[in-house]
Amino acid sequence: MKKYLYIAIAAILAAGCSSLMEQGIESPNEVRFSTNISSFVTKSVNPDAGFVNGDAISVFAIRPFQVDNAKYTVSGNSIKSDAPICWPEDLTGSAYFGAIYPYKTEISLFGEEETGLDFSVKTDQSTQENYHASDMMIAEAEAMPGEVVNLEFRHLFTRVDITVDGDFGKSISSVSLGGVANTLDLNKYEIVGERVPIKAGEILLSDGTKAWSCIVVPEANVVPVLEVAFADGSTASYTVSQTIDLASGSRYRANLSLNQDGSLKAEFVFKIFDWISGDWIWMTSSGGDWQVCGNFNDWNENKAISMEKVEPGVFQVKIELPQEAEFKFICNNSWDTNLGGTEYSADGEFRTPAIYGDTYVELSAGGPNLYYPEGGAVLITLNANGRWAHIEPTEHITPPPTEIEHEWSIIGTIQGHNWDYDIPMIQCYEGGGYYALISYYQGEEFKLRYQDSWEINRGVSNGNGLGGNTGIQEGPNIYLPDSGLYEVFFYPADNDYLYIRSLDDLTTCAWSLTGSTMGLNWEQDIPVTAYSTDIYENPIVYFYIDYYPGEEFKLRFDKNWYLNFGMDPAFDVVPMVSGCEYAIAQNGPNMSIDEPVSGKYAVGLNLYKGVVRVDRMGEIGGGELDCSMDIQIGPSIDWAREIRFQVGEDVGEVRYVFYDYKIDDDNAAYDLSQLIATGQTSYNSIESFVEIEGSPRYAPVPYSSSVSGYHTVVTAVMDRYGNWQGWYYWWFYMDAAPIRETWTSLGTGLYTDDFISSIYKAESLSWEVEVLQCNETPSKYRMVYPYDGKYPYNEEGDWDVSCSHDIEIVVADSTHVYIMPQSTGIDWGYGMLSIASFAGYDMANGADFASLASSDFGTLANGVITFPTNSLLANLADYSFTGWFTCNKNGAFSLVLPGYYQPSQAPKAKASGQPRALNSNLQISK
Repeated sequence: MKKYLYIAIAAILAAGCSSLMEQGIESPNEVRFSTNISSFVTKSVNPDAGFVNGDAISVFAIRPFQVDNAKYTVSGNSIKSDAPICWPEDLTGSAYFGAIYPYKTEISLFGEEETGLDFSVKTDQSTQENYHASDMMIAEAEAMPGEVVNLEFRHLFTRVDITVDGDFGKSISSVSLGGVANTLDLNKYEIVGERVPIKAGEILLSDGTKAWSCIVVPEANVVPVLEVAFADGSTASYTVSQTIDLASGSRYRANLSLNQDGSLKAEFVFKIFDWISGDWIWMTSSGGDWQVCGNFNDWNENKAISMEKVEPGVFQVKIELPQEAEFKFICNNSWDTNLGGTEYSADGEFRTPAIYGDTYVELSAGGPNLYYPEGGAVLITLNANGRWAHIEPTEHITPPPTEIEHEWSIIGTIQGHNWDYDIPMIQCYEGGGYYALISYYQGEEFKLRYQDSWEINRGVSNGNGLGGNTGIQEGPNIYLPDSGLYEVFFYPADNDYLYIRSLDDLTTCAWSLTGSTMGLNWEQDIPVTAYSTDIYENPIVYFYIDYYPGEEFKLRFDKNWYLNFGMDPAFDVVPMVSGCEYAIAQNGPNMSIDEPVSGKYAVGLNLYKGVVRVDRMGEIGGGELDCSMDIQIGPSIDWAREIRFQVGEDVGEVRYVFYDYKIDDDNAAYDLSQLIATGQTSYNSIESFVEIEGSPRYAPVPYSSSVSGYHTVVTAVMDRYGNWQGWYYWWFYMDAAPIRETWTSLGTGLYTDDFISSIYKAESLSWEVEVLQCNETPSKYRMVYPYDGKYPYNEEGDWDVSCSHDIEIVVADSTHVYIMPQSTGIDWGYGMLSIASFAGYDMANGADFASLASSDFGTLANGVITFPTNSLLANLADYSFTGWFTCNKNGAFSLVLPGYYQPSQAPKAKASGQPRALNSNLQISK
């Protein structure tokens, strides 16, 4: 038997020092012992009984002094001895003790050699006496002189309970468990003798179920045989088809029944109970294979990292963990069986306190996530039988499966970097040659360098890298004439020939898709259809395919098999699910999509992240999916917000979470959306949407809070098939007003627009609008939906008819007028138009009122509200990536309040000068 099953007893055997008797110390200071017997459930035929008076135990003093095999007997909750162990008079520190049940006179740990360490269970345990005598337990404890030494015993052997279905048990006279050993030599840590049948005894389980129970020696790879003798003298047997690891200190349960033909059938439930704690986990009959699954693989069991079985019940894996890693162990790629830690962190999260390198961790079924904040390369050892793990730092893994090795790389100010990151180039031809796919913005610069070092680097003579060039050592930085997607080819073996081409025509891209889909027959290829960039500015190229269940495909370079990508076998080959990313590997297995029906899909290759993802786009023969989404934030009233989710026609569900703080980081919001989409955090869900002709589908979402400040809503958008299609988030300010605001109409005023006129280069138009004033806060004014049908150029369908998008203006005083960011309700095909003033925009982003420049505010004079030239802002939802556009370029914005008149020349606020650099000032013609 392997030593790993007996870690606790190994500590007892690792003794030192001379015994108290050898030192000739005589002391009246008797060591007092107690035992915790309430947790024992197998010490007798009655499963609820523990030790009984008179049970004999071998007790040892191990260090710093030694006593070998003192006989103690149970008396109530303590143990007594005719020759008790005493504390040495000169002992100042603690002492370590051990104990073994049952007592054997021949046991010796400190003689010339260890003896008496072979323990046997009875082959006939049908009587209470033999069943009782078959149990073996060990204990160890540490205490200071004068303290009571509490020996808390735990079982070293294994218990098997056998139950029977229905009335079948009435015909059984006895049950035996065969194929098991009955003797264990602890000195050599091995099984002794042949395998024998062990006759079980009848017991009553705590739930009232009748069972036959026996205690056996723990052993890996056991093939149990269940043998039954019937009252009529006949017998039957059943051999379990797979091997089982009988773990030390665990309790198994099997069930007997009859097939329809009367033959015996047996099933191991593999519900393993810890004898002391009562914890249990589901196991398979073979013990199963184990994997590591955590936040670094989306807690997805299909992406779990397999561990290697190094000996029965012991598994290892060398892995590169990210910082703040959380993970657990799962069995057979299923969460039905999982092991986590035993101790919960103090922050209330479902994880353990921080674990650092070279640590042994005790595990429990379904326990909290193991939390390893340091990250880095580690060797993880799992003992599935003993339920412990060892996490040991090791050398860096070169490279992780999802990374692509490179010698040459590109470095510069491109793809969100500032000469601080090497974008790897991959070897694209067998005879040499390197390749990169880059996303470039005009004005950026870069160079090529070797092995991430400036010792060997290449620029080009004139700096312009487009077309063919010769790379020059220490040459000028490379730039390109226009923004876009580019391919970079470099051939160092061919006089450093460098060729860069623009992918204005995506069909010229070197990457293509081939396979059994689309009638390609693995001979033809589909070119790139579209591209985008991820949140890290890595380019993603897309192939649009019509896919039918059972088809397969791969991605290859230059229509050549030298460089091709399939699934990464290290993460198990599984059909891909729409909306998820999957690691890829060169020459990896074919890829397929796990969908029950055919459909249009976009297959996206993120080359330098080393992943492929698929997104369902629509039905074959039908149009593309519209899974768009927009969020409309209404005014804050009485601790509540009026919020609406506007969604496309093919959105089936929106999952969302509100956070009572500001999130303005794309990466953080994306990560939260992934947790929502995969169900790793609790969320709310909307699946029914209001549909009004002429208006987008929408759902009203109430949100209230007693906390004033910034709040954020993060969403995961799912299509009608339950596939993740995207994410969206929006933060907003909410003032928890103590009372509900009410409004009184002042009558009709005159509004002159300079938002639409600024964006679309149109004339500034004026029209009448109703104006309201807040009764509770008279400094607040509202124009009642000024951009609906009242706007002269609006046509049916240009504005949202489901609610009124009033525009609120705050007049703090005559020289401090501002507009907080808010929706206008108008959409001319570029997304919903939102507006703000400079001061309102800054306050929504956390600026203090007193810190803002006077030129950021508008003014109220003679009943007319105006704003400085270039001091208003607008945003189009579909162009949100460009930022806010500067408006009031003509200085024409004004609101003449009811009862006042538009002067021939409206008073103008002080000009603010140049447009504010918040956007690209994109001009759009309608």
